[in-house]
Amino acid sequence: MDLKKLKLLRFISIGSTLIGIVLLIFMIKYEDEPGAIPLILILVGLVGIYMTQARIKQTIKQ
Repeated sequence: MDLKKLKLLRFISIGSTLIGIVLLIFMIKYEDEPGAIPLILILVGLVGIYMTQARIKQTIKQ
């Protein structure tokens, strides 16, 4: 995969994680429970960051 595409995917994953964190804080503050959507966003974002970072390292080694 192209390095620019990988960096874009990493940016999207970071954005997903940040949106999940903000939504989690909002839901805990106003509804007193975290909810599933923010937790899924955070989890998907973190997995995406990890996988993209591994692909970036693999692309750089080649």
